[in-house]
Amino acid sequence: SLCGSELLQGAGYYVQAFGDSLEVWRCSSDTACLPGPLQGCPPGTTGLACGRCVTGSYKGGSSSCQSCTAGTAVIAAVFVVLCACFLRVLHSFGSIPASRTHASAQSAAIVVGLSVSTLQALAVVYRVDVEWQQPLKALLEVFAAVAIDIEKVGVRCLLGDSPEVGLFLMRLAAVPGTLAVIAAV
Repeated sequence: SLCGSELLQGAGYYVQAFGDSLEVWRCSSDTACLPGPLQGCPPGTTGLACGRCVTGSYKGGSSSCQSCTAGTAVIAAVFVVLCACFLRVLHSFGSIPASRTHASAQSAAIVVGLSVSTLQALAVVYRVDVEWQQPLKALLEVFAAVAIDIEKVGVRCLLGDSPEVGLFLMRLAAVPGTLAVIAAV
């Protein structure tokens, strides 16, 4: 309490008190942070602006925290293996000498790569907290569905008690790891 009065946070805001000062953060949505006592988060969430799931859970398809199960861990492991296989296929395709491939196949590969990059960039736009109107809203929802978000697959469930460190290390090791796999093949 500052100056002897009870402070409350409003819906969609996360408030931290430090002595006589306050820090107010806007949450990702009005339901992401609970109105009431300071630093109030919905069950299953924690951290600054209630932006993290508690240990043993992950952000699922509905962007709400869901408990990890054995099935979730299996799905995440299969996802990681499929990504490795996909990288191997891409490496094989890229290793074919240009003289042995048709220009149309090369053009198609370039178009597909650019399309995926564009769709992922537009999916980021969808995450901006704006009230999008139809038909743009429907179009951005399609783009968001194609975006690759390892959190929604449940990779966090494979990482145990320190998922933030594990996720950071996975992102940090992605490029050198990929290069090492390609060099080994």
